[in-house]
Amino acid sequence: MELHHVHYYETITSQAREHVHGMGGVTSPSIPYGNSHVHCYGGVTTYDREHIHHYQGYTGPAIPNPTGGHTHCLNGATSCDLDHIHNYGTQTSNEVCQ
Repeated sequence: MELHHVHYYETITSQAREHVHGMGGVTSPSIPYGNSHVHCYGGVTTYDREHIHHYQGYTGPAIPNPTGGHTHCLNGATSCDLDHIHNYGTQTSNEVCQ
C-alpha cells in the first residue's frame, strides 16, 4: 500500500423532509491507525430545497479488495439545518496515489 494516497467518494444522503442531497469529494491523505490507516473527509452537500448541510468525519480502516488495492467505509450524519439532518453511508474508490 502506498503511504501517500487518497480516495474519491460520492453518495446521496438519506431522505428527510421529502428531499435528499448529493455529496462527494476526495479524502485527506492516509493517517496511520493501528495496523491500518484511515482518512479524514468533509465538505458541503449539494444545494437543494434552498439549503445545504455540512459534513465531516473519518473513514473506517482499510478494506482489502480481492483484485488488489483497498477501499474504506464512510458514514455519518450531516449538520442540522432547517431542523433536520440527513444520514449517509458509502464506500470510497480504490486508492489513488499522489
